[in-house]
Amino acid sequence: MEASAAAAVADGQGYVPHEDGPDRAPLLLQTAREKHATDFTGRLYTDDDGQIWQHVNGEDPVRVITADGVTGTEQLRMLLSLRDTASELQELDRTGSDPDRAREVRSQLAGRRWPGRCLPPRTGVARGSPRQPREASRPPDAGRKCRTAP
Repeated sequence: MEASAAAAVADGQGYVPHEDGPDRAPLLLQTAREKHATDFTGRLYTDDDGQIWQHVNGEDPVRVITADGVTGTEQLRMLLSLRDTASELQELDRTGSDPDRAREVRSQLAGRRWPGRCLPPRTGVARGSPRQPREASRPPDAGRKCRTAP
């Protein structure tokens, strides 16, 4: 242990008193719950025109431009809609204030196809039997049954 401490001091990584001394102002720490209640940095939102923005505390918001253009922007809009709908359901479940609305939102979530939940159809191969190779002429996403959320 002493050898490790000596090596750290030799590397300039040993303890050094704070430059402002013991009379420095205390650190004002806050819990994650308090921080996230007021700091929205990085959170995405859409404006009235449907453009997507990223919030940056203390500065102007940054317009989000997805790398794959229109398709990525639409998918991101659907994901934001999923986030907002799931957040509403979480709040309804937490408070228990409107069980009818909670059932409605839950059925809405269950009945929609969301990005990332669109899986290729199962081939129907039984367990234990070898998989049949995919036909070369069929594209890998052929047969997906996905629709976009409104």
